[in-house]
Amino acid sequence: MIKKIFKEIESMDDRVVRLVNYGFLVSFAIAIAGAIMLLSYSTYKLKYDFYKGGILLIKASTTFAAECFASRIYI
Repeated sequence: MIKKIFKEIESMDDRVVRLVNYGFLVSFAIAIAGAIMLLSYSTYKLKYDFYKGGILLIKASTTFAAECFASRIYI
């Protein structure tokens, strides 16, 4: 069954694969922004809002990446 899923993923249309890959890139960029916010919070004594914002960005990026992966399997 797992081999069947991977074969279906490999035989997808190029437009769908390209769109999902762009989704992963956007998700990675959002995660990097969250990591920078967390790093700036730990390096400089900034407000607690930077910490919460960084955590929120990382959670949002992982959720978006999971949705891109699930939509790739679904389509």
